[in-house]
Amino acid sequence: MMARREVEVYGRWPDHPPGRAGWTCGSGYLLGGRLVLTAAHVVCPAETPLAMVRVGDGSGLHAATVVWQRYDGDVDVALLQVSGPGWVAPVWRQPLRWGRLVTNRAGQGCEAVGFPTVVATPQRRDSHHATGEINPGSLIQAGLYAMEVSNPPVGPGPAGSWWAGMSGAAALCRGLLVGVVTTDPGGFDSRRLVTVPVTRVLDDPTFREVLARCSGTAVALEATVVEPVELAGLAEQVRAARSPAGLLRADIARTPFRDRPELAELIDWCHDPAWSAVRLVAGPGGQGKTRLARYLAHQMAGRGWAAVMLGEQASTEQIAVLAEVRVPSLVVLDYAEARAEQL
Repeated sequence: MMARREVEVYGRWPDHPPGRAGWTCGSGYLLGGRLVLTAAHVVCPAETPLAMVRVGDGSGLHAATVVWQRYDGDVDVALLQVSGPGWVAPVWRQPLRWGRLVTNRAGQGCEAVGFPTVVATPQRRDSHHATGEINPGSLIQAGLYAMEVSNPPVGPGPAGSWWAGMSGAAALCRGLLVGVVTTDPGGFDSRRLVTVPVTRVLDDPTFREVLARCSGTAVALEATVVEPVELAGLAEQVRAARSPAGLLRADIARTPFRDRPELAELIDWCHDPAWSAVRLVAGPGGQGKTRLARYLAHQMAGRGWAAVMLGEQASTEQIAVLAEVRVPSLVVLDYAEARAEQL
């Protein structure tokens, strides 16, 4: 049975104000190792980390500690480290991948699994798999994502929002982690969930340091690389290595990149003031052209660019989305001489 990343989050609030529960309830998402992503207001309800926090993974409740939090303005995100002795760090077949929206195309499919009040019973807090869309033109000034939910509960009642407990759930688009659910705003009859984009916290050096220290190498290496959601269907698929020899493939990249002068030249080319340009990289087989191109794409993605290794399966209609990208972008075609139609 595959381990799930979605977890329950609880916090004991001893000095809670009158009319508020002594325990906070929320949702979280396992990033790797013992690290959990959640909403800050769940574990820092008075802007101060709670001393007693618990994470539930289906096997029981495990003690956790708030190791990073940002609860100011529109940003409401925290990281927890599970500290309970009975915790067994799960292993996933696919690595964690971060994402962001890079066009203004409406109707970007989105999903989030959390543990809201609407499916809670005296026996358990069950999960709800919310599905919907993100329209990038909403909440631009706040710098947030608005998830328009297609399967919401009924609107708020006298007891409050039926979404209570959903805060901290991870919002995913095409398998990419794009944000953290924080709010059920008024005026939308529970049909909208406001989400803080992960890009609002991934540029925080302390956030990245905690990722590297608490979640393991697989997450730490990709901590600052955010993939463009709208270009995910264009990208060349990375296949798992089926033998030790497969670990040498450029798309696996298990060995450190050996610096070479061509990389600096290509980075300078990317920053050329011309609005567009094409660069051909040629050389004998086995010299590392593909690895160089992939590493360049990785470097530029870490600098805020939309970078994609174009897959052979990408159709002309799919490629057309590149014209709508609103951030600097890098498109790489491997074996370009055989892909004239895509060029």
